[in-house]
Amino acid sequence: MPEYRKTLEINSSKQRVWQYVSDIRLYPLWAKAVKKVTIHLDTGSTLGLKANVLIEERGQELAFDLETVEYIPEKKIRFKALTGFPRLIIDWTLEPLNSRTKLTFTAVYDLPSYFTGQDKLQGWAVLDLLRVGDSWKNQIVDRILRKGLDRELQTLKALLEGEKIDEFARKWSY
Repeated sequence: MPEYRKTLEINSSKQRVWQYVSDIRLYPLWAKAVKKVTIHLDTGSTLGLKANVLIEERGQELAFDLETVEYIPEKKIRFKALTGFPRLIIDWTLEPLNSRTKLTFTAVYDLPSYFTGQDKLQGWAVLDLLRVGDSWKNQIVDRILRKGLDRELQTLKALLEGEKIDEFARKWSY
């Protein structure tokens, strides 16, 4: 099962970084692929919160439900997919570094069948034209997703460090 891990040192306070990673409703502000977040179950605290997330990557939309399954204020938050992915767990961990923050993002996942299986989305069907085996298809899709995650995390870093997002986005467009 693939794992993506990225650690960034951000020139921003731990409290500000925490605000942006722990409140899933803010993700559309910095994550280009996240089009909409709808809260389904607001428990009054972040733990147990359930939300539907709509993402779009390369012209294809995917909706899935997430639940906050671990919450340690200003230290760690874990989201788990309830639908949409066979397995998806997202961890954010923070460590203070004087006036900076060390932020680690980890995603452990299995790719949904619509990327690689028989019910794949139309935009990913081009992989069939390559006439490569499923192992290669998984590697290609995995690489595309990792590039998108790199872009999203660099955008978050730029936002938290006060860089203008429009200028930053031009550097990372593809």
